[in-house]
Amino acid sequence: MFHHLLITRFGIGVRTPSWYEYKLSLFEAITLPSICSQRREGLFWLIVIDSRIPSESLLALQAIVEAHSFIHLVSIDVYNQPRMIHGGFAWVYEQCQTYLLSEGLIEDPTAYVITSLIDDDDAWNRDTVRIVDKHIEENAHRLFIAELDARRGFLVRHTSGMFITFEKGIIWNTQKKLYHEVLQPSFSMSVFVFARFSSNISACTVRHRAWAAYLASVDFEQHILQTSAPMWVYFRHPKALCEHEWAESGIQVDDRELMDFERLFSIDGDAYVRFFNSFISKMPAHPGVPDDDKFELLDLQFRIGAVRQQILCLTERLEDCASAPKARKKIEEIQRSAIKKLESLRTRFDLIATSEK
Repeated sequence: MFHHLLITRFGIGVRTPSWYEYKLSLFEAITLPSICSQRREGLFWLIVIDSRIPSESLLALQAIVEAHSFIHLVSIDVYNQPRMIHGGFAWVYEQCQTYLLSEGLIEDPTAYVITSLIDDDDAWNRDTVRIVDKHIEENAHRLFIAELDARRGFLVRHTSGMFITFEKGIIWNTQKKLYHEVLQPSFSMSVFVFARFSSNISACTVRHRAWAAYLASVDFEQHILQTSAPMWVYFRHPKALCEHEWAESGIQVDDRELMDFERLFSIDGDAYVRFFNSFISKMPAHPGVPDDDKFELLDLQFRIGAVRQQILCLTERLEDCASAPKARKKIEEIQRSAIKKLESLRTRFDLIATSEK
């Protein structure tokens, strides 16, 4: 059975204990029980955290996951990302690859693996992993044959690939206690990518609707799986980064529906009720628009990474121009300016990351 690498970004760029208290309560009710219900051998759940997470929040997270040996916490220093790529989270996958190799969890770095994503507040249908495994088992042999096809271009010869997505899911609005079913293939938590680990292609590579064009460029197969039951839950709540629609109308989430969600998605209904009573019931209505400050964090990571790379390059150049005073003076001026810019960017990032907004 192939390794399955499931990646969750948890609080990257967030350093407020109150946010973690809220999110850990939600995580324990929704995502954790959903994924733990379908663990299997070779499934590694990589929860990616900020290296500057508050210590008390880290201890709380460690206590929650310590009983589950398939869960691994991968720490990321947002000020020290060597390669940021626009339009996806390939840089997150790169850090996960480093962790997996350094821990000896992946022995053959050229082997085929399954990669997937789930946010820290969403859920999968309890049969998701089983259906994905079965579909790959039934179709993988064709990919291995296709990889040897001389008609494949040399740029895409290293790996064949399969993109699997479940079309049917649920959007759940916690504040209005409503949900509705949607047909939305290629949504992030419904994407499963089967490719060689060494290809560096994963569920993190691109996002949502960008997949169709990307799959054509790398000559991967696209499989949209039709199911009678919804296969994922997109959970909308006041602290969610709102890029997509909320369920403004739909079916009321009463006790009976909550029991159905427990059956379908293996969520913890009692823990969800505690979360709702402790947090959601006391919060003002979500405005339904993006929190621009939080979205700015990713842009700042790109800027910090670029300026940091500039400083490193200038430092190397200074070592080469010791005998050229005029050139050295110019490089030093540019470097001083870059260092000031980096300090300013980090100050802005810290301000947002520690904001209680």
